[in-house]
Amino acid sequence: MDTELVNRYVSEVGRQLPEKTRADLEKEIRSLIEAALDDRAKKTGRPVDEVLVVEVLKEFGPPEKMAASYLPERYLIGPRLYPAFINVVKIALPIVIILAGLGLGLRLGRSDLQLPDVVDAFAEGFAGMFNTALQVLGTIVLVFALLEYFAPGLKSRTLSKSLDVRSLKGEWDPRSLPKAAPAPQKVGVVGLSVEIAFTVVAIVIFNFYPQLIGIGYSGTEWVSIPVLAEVFFERYLPWLNIYWVLQIVLDAIVLGRGRWETGTGWFYVAIKAISVVINLAMLTGPSLIALTAAELNAHSAMGMDTAQLLVNMLTQVVKWGLIIAVIAGSIDMIRQAFRLIFQKLNVVALVKE
Repeated sequence: MDTELVNRYVSEVGRQLPEKTRADLEKEIRSLIEAALDDRAKKTGRPVDEVLVVEVLKEFGPPEKMAASYLPERYLIGPRLYPAFINVVKIALPIVIILAGLGLGLRLGRSDLQLPDVVDAFAEGFAGMFNTALQVLGTIVLVFALLEYFAPGLKSRTLSKSLDVRSLKGEWDPRSLPKAAPAPQKVGVVGLSVEIAFTVVAIVIFNFYPQLIGIGYSGTEWVSIPVLAEVFFERYLPWLNIYWVLQIVLDAIVLGRGRWETGTGWFYVAIKAISVVINLAMLTGPSLIALTAAELNAHSAMGMDTAQLLVNMLTQVVKWGLIIAVIAGSIDMIRQAFRLIFQKLNVVALVKE
């Protein structure tokens, strides 16, 4: 029996099924296909070769259709992206709650608060947490909904140009199935979900709650001293937003596909190049730190020398953080580019052989 196409079909269907039930459902689907092949071979007296396998798989339908029959119907976000969407929400919302809790704790730490002030602080804290959580959740839904709308199938590239012609005519060909992804190509769902969650939180905080990026001090009154300079928000934040959105789109595509491919690999290289350019621009441009020793000294109990030391340390941390980001990003970008180039060369060599 020609099992290569069957393996690829089952692998492609299984990749779109829930991880908990994937193994059992793959066995069930494989059994159904094998039973159909045996039944067709007995009725027609034909051997179970590639031609017969293609006929039977066409009757079963594309992997997306087969996988959908095992999944409950969903709206707005399809079955490929829904698990990743849930993972991101589970990670992002606790981050928002923790940040809101820290802010509320700092406000309640004031020694001069009266009971009405405590009630107001709780009310404002919970209202702020609710609004932020809604914005984060809305941003996540919007990103995944747009990706689902503009790339609902996240179709993979076919194996050859001749098969592309058949697909353009509307006829699905099982021979166009991608090879089953080996273990090294499988993606870390948790890692990518965490990256999406933190990126969404960064977009919301930097764009809608920049006052959180500061140093809070509770003395006679609550004071929040901004850390980042206006040049960061005016010159660099728009470019960072573009980079963050592209990063979310890439992570969502990879999660939906279930593996890294050549296209997403080059997409990663391009995004990494953007991040290197942005970090390099911030490193060589005006200072990103707006905090001054005089301002810190005026609103806190620390002396001028201590305030100056703190500002200098903060400036150096930002500077060396950008240097490390530029170096690490450049190395990662070059390494991934070479890997993709040599991978393509190896594929061409195999084809020629």
